[in-house]
Amino acid sequence: METMTIKQFKKQIKKQLKEAKQKILINKFIDNSLPAPVLEYRFYPDRKWKIDIAYPGLKIGIEIEGGLWIYGRHNRPASMIKDMEKYNKMAEMGWYLLRYQPNKIDFQQIHRTIDNNLNF
Repeated sequence: METMTIKQFKKQIKKQLKEAKQKILINKFIDNSLPAPVLEYRFYPDRKWKIDIAYPGLKIGIEIEGGLWIYGRHNRPASMIKDMEKYNKMAEMGWYLLRYQPNKIDFQQIHRTIDNNLNF
């Protein structure tokens, strides 16, 4: 058995936790009668931008805006400007974008957005 450093162990645990959270999130969509989304979808090849949750075929993106109450990444001026650039590029490319707080995802709104997009 290979010995692992503490740093490697922490990295492995962090990866496993992320994968578990992603499975739970996908299951929440399925439990709400939605198709399984793509997580961390890279929508623009010239940048490393990713959409938290996406339905690429419908060009529907969902962003979870974390850290709202703790001066997190999404509410610092430089990061807000970067997010604006990303969101504007999405709009330019014809994407619909829904933004939510963690644990405040409106699955009914997502249903309506998908239905409206399919009937467009």
